Amino acid sequence: MKRFLLLFLAAASVVIVSCSKDEGLADKPSTTTLAKEWFVKVQGPTGTGNYSLFSTRALTLVSVVDTFGNQQGRLLTDTITLDDHNQFSPTLRAHVKIDVASRTFGAGQYKNWNNPADSVILKEGKILKDAGRSKSGAVVDSIYIKYAFKSDPSIDYLMKGHARTGLVADEY
Repeated sequence: MKRFLLLFLAAASVVIVSCSKDEGLADKPSTTTLAKEWFVKVQGPTGTGNYSLFSTRALTLVSVVDTFGNQQGRLLTDTITLDDHNQFSPTLRAHVKIDVASRTFGAGQYKNWNNPADSVILKEGKILKDAGRSKSGAVVDSIYIKYAFKSDPSIDYLMKGHARTGLVADEY
């Protein structure tokens, strides 16, 4: 019985050590690691507004059905949702392409889910790792996106900001 107990404890410690080992996954971006809340300012034809909440969200496609007939979500690895929570005028919510490795958004025209009659023209955009500062000075990721709308493609909007920390001292 003692041997069995010692063997069990040895095996359990190996399992614990192997499970706690960081395999470098934190360094590899994915749409889930790039999905964050941001405090951003938008510069447009009427100037620059105050900091507002903005989100990038990972997009899950619910179309895979398992053998029991249950729908399973499948994470889209090359698409992310940009959402201004109706804080800006004109408003923006679109599913856009993203190159996860370079953290860049795919330029192109996308359906604006807040206003389907007026598409979003994404000109450029990027999430920069550890390139921003929160209100309290903490190092966080930053984001910038340059876009226009199909209704008036000559007016560019530039969104710039930093990741939300969730700390009270960093809220606007």
